[in-house]
Amino acid sequence: MTPKTVGWKSSPLPRCNVHTPWPAHGNGPTQRDVLGHADGDDYVIEPVFNVPAIYSGLDWGLKETRVGGEMGGTSAIRWESPVKGMEDLQKLRFPAIKVDHELTQSLFDLAESVVGESLQVRLKTFWWWTLGMTLDLALLRGLGQIMYDFTENPELIHKLMGFLRDGTLHLLDQLEEQNLLALNNDGYVGSGGLGYTRELPQPDFKGKVRPSICGDLLKARRQPAFLPRCSASSFCPISCRFGAIRLELLWLLRAAG
Repeated sequence: MTPKTVGWKSSPLPRCNVHTPWPAHGNGPTQRDVLGHADGDDYVIEPVFNVPAIYSGLDWGLKETRVGGEMGGTSAIRWESPVKGMEDLQKLRFPAIKVDHELTQSLFDLAESVVGESLQVRLKTFWWWTLGMTLDLALLRGLGQIMYDFTENPELIHKLMGFLRDGTLHLLDQLEEQNLLALNNDGYVGSGGLGYTRELPQPDFKGKVRPSICGDLLKARRQPAFLPRCSASSFCPISCRFGAIRLELLWLLRAAG
């Protein structure tokens, strides 16, 4: 048995050399879930297997250059951020989702043939972990650099956050228009949270999923408390699109009045 640590949670898992086209989490019940229940974990396990869409275009036009991590893992990594000054903002673009429907259907059919007799196979993509945007801000500008920017270059931060906000709203519009959203009131919604609720979807739900009948996590670990107005102007237009919000930056919005 080889110890494997994910975040704050460790569990012994045997070595496995099986390779699959699916991500390592978020699809269906895993061995870690089963072991967790054996240890008294009350995390809900649903009899479903989620197949994600195969897509491209979920980027901002510029991307950080990661340095380190050659030995595996994700902790010993730093990055060189692409936004060096105000002129680089012109190089950014809104995300433009393009789904490979044929490949996605092939993946769905494969899942159905493998686990369909035991689990409900459904098409469901986790398009974001959080819409807090501060991770994108840190990757594009640099976590250390934005600390200086708050006093030395606040205009750049406001413009960059405004672009990320508008781009995120554009992304939500695309996902709704292309019918790519899925209900998330029956499982994981980010940062350990579960979205179980009887309030969503609303009684008038006709089958088309919109942000207004979904829940979302707005988390801003990297947003300091001395920019509440920037936080409110960036996050409020996004939070208003959803039927339910789990806010981990609520204190920031309250501070903005």
